[in-house]
Amino acid sequence: MENKKIYLDQNVLSEYLAGKNSDLVNAILELKKKNSFLYSPAHMEELAVPFMAASNREVKQRVLEEIDSISELTGNREVFPGSDRPMHITIEHPSFCFKRVIDFYHLNPPLEQQESEQLELYKSTDPTGKAAQKMSNESSSFLLKEEHSLALNGRFHLDFLATMSARQVGLRDFNYPEILKSHTAFERCIEITFCYLESIRYRPEAVKNSRSRMHDVSHAIYGSIADILVTDDGRFSKKVQAVYEYWGIQTEILSTDGFISKVVLGETA
Repeated sequence: MENKKIYLDQNVLSEYLAGKNSDLVNAILELKKKNSFLYSPAHMEELAVPFMAASNREVKQRVLEEIDSISELTGNREVFPGSDRPMHITIEHPSFCFKRVIDFYHLNPPLEQQESEQLELYKSTDPTGKAAQKMSNESSSFLLKEEHSLALNGRFHLDFLATMSARQVGLRDFNYPEILKSHTAFERCIEITFCYLESIRYRPEAVKNSRSRMHDVSHAIYGSIADILVTDDGRFSKKVQAVYEYWGIQTEILSTDGFISKVVLGETA
């Protein structure tokens, strides 16, 4: 495997940083030689949670050490949001990204409360869980069915932020890869797609996991720029596959075991 951009979901990145899974560590170190690992603001947002919650210096110091390790792993390659321009890869030490996250951390609680209320509303439409059970049997390409694609397209056009940010870059429709011209439009459309999955009860998140779901959506957005996204979160994996297939995003999604196997097979091929 050469010249691939690789994005690790937070659970996999944390496992690598812990250094206890020697197979994962060895696979990543081998791939670093001829491939690029990426980090994003989503990683820094997740690290900000224990950093801001900690009252002792040891936890804060550990987070800062992990940031330095992420710098070493990625060579400071960051997936950077582009606002009214495309998101792109830039070179920046993750500590600068982390500082921006900390500076705006006070905005998170109301967003998390809003997310929790939204998940509670979705859950109330399926109190017995029968809809969720039925939807779990759908294939990852089910959003391409007309009933879902029409519903989603309607939601994109009715959303003020998605519509206005798309029009600012000359777009009237929501198609990939054209939608990448505006990071804001692309980001909002991915958020809407994930919310749609929750509303139809496809692999729904527990209300208590509202913060985790927000981070998942962010990782899905930033991870779409990579050739490979590695995650061991089964629920997230299923959802992001459905979202990527709907949009036509070619990022390959692998579990840690699948990722390691791919490296081993590449070495023996």
